[in-house]
Amino acid sequence: MTKEQMQSELLSFLQAFWGNMTDLMGFGDRDCAEDAMRNSPIWTSLDGMFDYGVQGIIVNELMPGGMLEGFYAKTATFLQSFDTAPMRLYLATQNISLPILALRTTQMAIARMVLDGGERHVDYASEEHGWGNGNYGYLTLSEVALLANMEERSVRNAANPKLADPLVTCQIGRRSLVEPEEARRWLAKRKGFIPTQEMGDQPKAKRFSAEITPQLFEVIQKEANKAGIPPQVFLQKLFAGEIQLTSGKLEVRRKV
Repeated sequence: MTKEQMQSELLSFLQAFWGNMTDLMGFGDRDCAEDAMRNSPIWTSLDGMFDYGVQGIIVNELMPGGMLEGFYAKTATFLQSFDTAPMRLYLATQNISLPILALRTTQMAIARMVLDGGERHVDYASEEHGWGNGNYGYLTLSEVALLANMEERSVRNAANPKLADPLVTCQIGRRSLVEPEEARRWLAKRKGFIPTQEMGDQPKAKRFSAEITPQLFEVIQKEANKAGIPPQVFLQKLFAGEIQLTSGKLEVRRKV
């Protein structure tokens, strides 16, 4: 998809949805000017998420290792709320088409954020498995497929452990998920994958290390396993910053 295709579909959706809402509320101008739509926070947020998620271009507010915040998070949640059975049914009865490309843009921005060592703005599996026991720090096979520009079925086939170089997955509950490090390794070999650009003049991470005892390392691993998340993600929930865990040493990166 191109940004122009995504924005054209988004404009049609916003105009139709705006008209539907004014009908329900019983007041307001049913026709909203195109310029107003193009200058709205949802439009500018999707513009940035397309640059980052689809094209791998770093946007000031979308830094690798961070998370979606502000209108980026609101826009993603807003669009994802339409991708549910009740809302799909409602939109169909009102002859409003779901903005598939805009939704895909938000999904790719979230997937790339996790791929680049960041966090989701919400744990989508919290209701099913409890907070911290979902896919918070992992990528789904669907997300890997989006980043690789492949069909999800093809990615699932590539995760077959009988292959010579499979995509390695982790079984979390009933789901097969992928750790970001493994996803980066596998995606690097895919022709359709667009890597995130280098940081360039963006703020870089400051590193410092602290020695920890083997006993503490075991405790961290045990607690992370209880929560069903990698040790790195477990520590990210306790400390601010990007945290890397290696045997016997805790390495913390903080943005400056």
